[in-house]
Parts: sequence; structure tokens; C-alpha cells
Amino acid sequence: MMGMAPPGGAPKAGAAKGGMGRGPNPKLQLASLVAKLDLLTGKPPTIQLTEEERKRVQEQLQGLDAAEDLPEEDAKKRLDALLELLKGHRETLELVGFRWPTQGGPSSFSAPPEVKNPFKEEKNAKPLSALRSRLGQPAGK
Repeated sequence: MMGMAPPGGAPKAGAAKGGMGRGPNPKLQLASLVAKLDLLTGKPPTIQLTEEERKRVQEQLQGLDAAEDLPEEDAKKRLDALLELLKGHRETLELVGFRWPTQGGPSSFSAPPEVKNPFKEEKNAKPLSALRSRLGQPAGK
């Protein structure tokens, strides 16, 4: 049976033996698409913070964009405080793509070392400013 072409003609050029190099798995892509459609056509995922949660989130956001450099220790301290505060909202945060750090192990994400303060970049400054406005805290505080 070696050297026989598959039913319907010759093998595709560039196709490797054993199915390697076939591209994305359509079953996994379909499952991912269905999950995203479910998310986007259902009730919008939202988090309703209590007044106490709002206050504590505001405390952690304060000064994030003020310094030219955000020390890793400060970022970790703020992240840990927010994760603890928001643990009751974990499912909603994960639903929109936030990757909750694994317990006891290293984080699955780390910023490149050359990033001194990610909140100085427009793509991060805009959501920070918008969140502050929603929480009732003036921008830049």
C-alpha cells in the first residue's frame, strides 16, 4: 500500500506524513467559534461592584500611570490585591479572556522586561482612564 494516492487523487503538495502541517483543527475552531458566539449573543458579561469593591479597586488604580517606571513588586502587590478582591467575579473575568494566574506556580504571562510602565502606552492608558471614570475617580489620580 506504500506510495498509493489517497482516494480522490494525489496527496496535496507540501503535506507531511501523518497529517502534520494541516493547519488549525476544524473541530477546535468550530468549538471556539460556538463559544464566542454564545458569549457575544448572550447577556453581556458585566461585573457589578459593591461600593466597598469600587473603593478598593480605585485604591489599586491610583497612581498607576503617574510614574515613568512601574516596579514589578508594586505591580505584583496591586495585582494580588485586585485578584483577592475580585475572586468572586473570576468566572466573568475568565469569560472575557482574562487568564487567572495559577496558584502556587509562576504566572502564565509576564511583560517584556523593557516595558517600564504599561499604563504609559495608549492601549493600556485608555482602559485605565475609562475604568476610573466608571468608578467615579478622576483620570490621572
